[in-house]
Amino acid sequence: MLFLPILSLLLTVAASDGASASDSPPSDLGTLIQDNFVSPDILSPTWINDPCCPNNLNAVQFAAKLNSKALPAILAAGGSPTQMHEETQTSPLHFACREGSWQSAKELLLSLPAAARAKEIARLDEHGNNALHLAALTGQVAVATLLIKHSDTDLAFLTAVNGNGNTPLQIGAYFGFEKFLLKLLNQPSVVATMNDLAPNGRNALTLAVSNNQAKAVQALLLAGADASSPVSAADLAVEKGHDAILNVLVNPHQEL
Repeated sequence: MLFLPILSLLLTVAASDGASASDSPPSDLGTLIQDNFVSPDILSPTWINDPCCPNNLNAVQFAAKLNSKALPAILAAGGSPTQMHEETQTSPLHFACREGSWQSAKELLLSLPAAARAKEIARLDEHGNNALHLAALTGQVAVATLLIKHSDTDLAFLTAVNGNGNTPLQIGAYFGFEKFLLKLLNQPSVVATMNDLAPNGRNALTLAVSNNQAKAVQALLLAGADASSPVSAADLAVEKGHDAILNVLVNPHQEL
């Protein structure tokens, strides 16, 4: 009957090996997240919120950045939807919004209690950017729509200034994201502050003029932007040699 103790010992060792494997993330976890497949069996709350992926990101942060389909499984395994990346003070929502990962942003917000979502949307990274500032960098209309939807009645993030003194509208105007601007300009608070000045003395309109963004200029003019303050947008267009912008300033209703 000697085989029975031996068999019992082998089973104990196998069980022990399985347990120790879950004490640290698999070496290929980053690849699995990138490939949109992570089995829940390999996830452990022991390490789920520890750095385990490129650039010292944890599993949630990395999945959010890549818009990985593995994110729901990672959140279900105890991944934190709010833990900041220690080096950059960047949240999973920040990563998702900066990369235009709408699905990941949605999953992160829905994993939070409704009362906590507005606070998460307004959180700032190391440069003073909230989630909308980061979405503005690439004109993410769907992300902006999502953030507005889940902000409840706390809409201060729409007109907040980042560490450089810029609002999401000013960022979107400079880069010429017309549809993004139109989404923001549906909000009364944005319209009321669209002539506010950035630290460089430019407002959203003159930022768009200076960067030769005709459609952005048109969207702002039709929303009621002041073309004469603090400097003449027309004078700026002439100075920059932006003839198409000058034509829009003269006739904002023309087809572009």
